[in-house]
Order: sequence, then C-alpha cells, then structure tokens
Amino acid sequence: MKLLTDETINFQGLWNCKSTTRARVYRDGTHLTILVSELPNNPGTSVTNSWGGSVDLASQLLKLLNIPESINRSEIVWLEHYPERTGIFPESYDRVFMTWDGKQYRMSKLTHPWKRIFASDIQKLLEGLTLKCQCCGFEQDFSDAEEAFHAGWDAPPHFNLTCCDLCPASIYLYEGSKGHEEIHERWKREGRPQSDGGTQ
Repeated sequence: MKLLTDETINFQGLWNCKSTTRARVYRDGTHLTILVSELPNNPGTSVTNSWGGSVDLASQLLKLLNIPESINRSEIVWLEHYPERTGIFPESYDRVFMTWDGKQYRMSKLTHPWKRIFASDIQKLLEGLTLKCQCCGFEQDFSDAEEAFHAGWDAPPHFNLTCCDLCPASIYLYEGSKGHEEIHERWKREGRPQSDGGTQ
C-alpha cells in the first residue's frame, strides 16, 4: 500500500471538546486503510471513545482528510493505534469494525468491535492481500483475509481452497473447474459479472 498522508488532526470529541489524533491514510487501488493513533498530548477524548456515537470520529476524518466520495465508505479499513506508554502499556494495534449507513458510521454489532492485531502483522496488513480464484483464475485485492471473507470469497483461514464469490468452494471441491467450464467460457466472451459484495 502507498502512504497518501500522515497528519495531526484536530477533531470534536465528547461535548465538543478539542481533541487531537494522528491519521495515516494508505491506498491500494481503490482500497483505503486509515490508521488512527492516540497522541500523548491529546487534550480531549481518546480515539477509543470517539468511534461511532455522537462523536463519530471516522466520519469526521473523512471530511477533514478530504476522502473522495468515489471511495466506498463500507470498504475502508480502520485501525486504532496506541504508542508505547512508558512503563505501563506496550504499543498496540486494533482493527475497528464499523458499518456505514450511508450518512455516518456506527459501531459493528459484533460482540466486540475491536480486534487486536499483533505489531508484527501490521506491515502485512498494510501491504494488502491479493487472491486468485483456483476455479476461474479471477484476481482481486483485499486489505486482509477478513475483508475477502465478507466479500464472499472462500479462502484461508476460513477455507482450505481459494475461490471467488462467483465460484463457491463447494462446487470446485466436488466438480473442479469443469463444473464451471460453460460459465467461464461465457465470461470470456461477455465479461465476468459484477460481484455483489458477498452475503456472508
């Protein structure tokens, strides 16, 4: 991924108090990953307490960072970062899961909308992930395996095969690519249909 911007941003925290964060925006094609860091001199609301709700830090950052409307808000990957706090807590990274309702972000309905990411895996995440369907050969870029899974791909670590959203692993497992030969030939002539983003 390419680093597009690295800025210190002032935003409105709880009760409109002045708050500060560091935001880094990475881009891979049309995919954005935004890494939001807590600053030791932040005078207001922490980034952890600013996701969703009345503050909705993510939506504020879209405007403050001038993220183009052409970028699909639902596909942006949000990461929360805390630098090492001397003698107390080590450096930490979490992925923040939110949903975009067309106007603002809301915290995911998952039991826990934060998922800890090891520092050693951050570089891999920022480098992104390219998957190739074993059935039809279609390739698609993702920020990570979870994004691929939610887009309808059957791929590791959830599956032992790698199949796109239009070539379910169950068909490939029992029939191989022959089960889709006619469909693949039609795709060659007419083009591969648009993906629906998955239903998982």
